Amino acid sequence: MVLLKRFAAPAGALALLAGLAVHLILPERSILVSVLLGVGLFLVLLGVFFNLSFLVDRLRGRAAREGGGDAAYIIVVAVVLGLLNFVAVRHHWRKDLSEMGDFSLSEQTRKILSGLPREVEARAFYYGGTIAEQKMKDLLEEYGYQARGKFHARFIDPLKDPSQAREDGITQEQSVILRSGSQSTTVVSGDEEAVTNAILKVTRDSVKTLCFAIGHAEKDLKDSGPEGLSLFQAAVEKQQTRVESFSPGMGVPDACAAVVVAGPKRPWLPAEAEKLQAYLDKGGKAAILLDPGFDSGLEPLLGRYGISLSHDMIVDRVSALFGGKPDIPMVPADGYEPHPITKGFRYQTFFPLATSLILASPPPAGVALQALARTTSLSWGEKDYEKEAPTGKLRMDPGDSPGPLDLAAVVTRPVGGAPPLPASDPGKPAKPETRLVVFGDSDFPCNAYFSATSNGELFQNTANWLSGQEDLVAIPPKSRLPVVVNLSQRQASLIWIVSLLVAPATILVAGIAIWVRRRKL
Repeated sequence: MVLLKRFAAPAGALALLAGLAVHLILPERSILVSVLLGVGLFLVLLGVFFNLSFLVDRLRGRAAREGGGDAAYIIVVAVVLGLLNFVAVRHHWRKDLSEMGDFSLSEQTRKILSGLPREVEARAFYYGGTIAEQKMKDLLEEYGYQARGKFHARFIDPLKDPSQAREDGITQEQSVILRSGSQSTTVVSGDEEAVTNAILKVTRDSVKTLCFAIGHAEKDLKDSGPEGLSLFQAAVEKQQTRVESFSPGMGVPDACAAVVVAGPKRPWLPAEAEKLQAYLDKGGKAAILLDPGFDSGLEPLLGRYGISLSHDMIVDRVSALFGGKPDIPMVPADGYEPHPITKGFRYQTFFPLATSLILASPPPAGVALQALARTTSLSWGEKDYEKEAPTGKLRMDPGDSPGPLDLAAVVTRPVGGAPPLPASDPGKPAKPETRLVVFGDSDFPCNAYFSATSNGELFQNTANWLSGQEDLVAIPPKSRLPVVVNLSQRQASLIWIVSLLVAPATILVAGIAIWVRRRKL
């Protein structure tokens, strides 16, 4: 009896703490947690029962009366904090303070989530209590926050609920099923790109088609070599966009949301160019990528929109500073004009063997024409490239064009002769319009350069804008830079002394001073 009176309550408190610790560390051990909490609560109540008279006497004492005010103050503070937490849960606001936005979704994903046409449900099958589960919870929680009630996630442990896993056809742990309406898809890659592409797949009822012209030695979609476009095709197909080829002689297929002419080495026939022009006159969209030294047969078509080729080779001294060749000009991070294609895009891109464009000023009637990308001020348009390049002594002569030079241009023209909208207008047009993007190079989106800096993202942005999918304009993934703090020996010693000696000693002295003062009162 004496042992229970002295040790029942402390032992019960220890059992309660042990139960709480097991719940936090091993949440799947629910039976053990219940036993520890039950035993702890029983022992605490037993200790209170055997020490009831002692507790009553203590509560009637002077110390208890003096401590009543402190207890009331603590209760008021706890209530206020509880109310603040209640309000914060329902009206919360987040701010990512990391330098690179490591804990935020990309701008592309946020735009997609803000424009979800209907609700999306995600079921994540992860083993409970694992690091992978926590990472996915953090990611999907951010999706739910950005979607404003249109994205809901539920986590299921396949070991605890195998019937649900079988019902959903899950054969691999760390799988996420996304459903919206009658459509569903499964992803097994726990990253933002995979989840966002899956959301696009289940929320889009129609698929856009990009049509690439063939028959004039253009870049090949199926070619996985350095000059092919297989990486671009794989990237846009992840965004639920279909890519197909067509022969211009047969006209542009009705299913094409946009047309791409990627570096023809042989000229288009006049009849083929006329069919492309007819397609554009009806509100068609096209990207034309041309190379110096080749007659594409499309120059008259471009002339109708105020664009002509300089027939030079751009040479850039800045590229040599980056270890590249001077005939691979660079567009710097500040070399892009304001436009939906380049909104938020501040990355360097490189264009091997490019020619500059000449833009008419003023542009033809009814045409909105603007430059999209310009080279650096240290570049120039070399007119005698074939003569000077073999000597290795490229220099700007009086007949060359000094930089910065226009390397890409954008054209918009409303169908029906209405006044043109500004080319930088980020909103969708009120009526059908022709969209045309022209590059003085066709190599920059090829496999050899697709992943170099942000060439691939720039061409994806172009294709998405042309096909009316502005919400898919790509933002390159955030690079998480290592945070390194270099300390001298003196600084390291100072931190050690302050943290391990000065700070604890200050707290100890302050505590003793307060205790002595209260004893004298």
